[in-house]
Amino acid sequence: EEFGSRLAVRGGSPDQNLTVMDGVEIHDPYRLYGLTSAFNPETIQAFELATGGFSAKYGDRLSSLLSIENRDGTRAEKF
Repeated sequence: EEFGSRLAVRGGSPDQNLTVMDGVEIHDPYRLYGLTSAFNPETIQAFELATGGFSAKYGDRLSSLLSIENRDGTRAEKF
């Protein structure tokens, strides 16, 4: 039995999905077999999952495009 949280969209394998964060491709968004994520939900402003009809500029992926945008940071608060 396989354990994981990788997406299979439109019958494709998980490696046919593309994940882009702020315009940069994320090669392995699933950490430790899906137990942790590469994304902090508190910093995400918006996300969009396209399951078809996305532009050829996103390469050779066939199944889906997950586009994530982070919120802008601020310098008003100190660490």
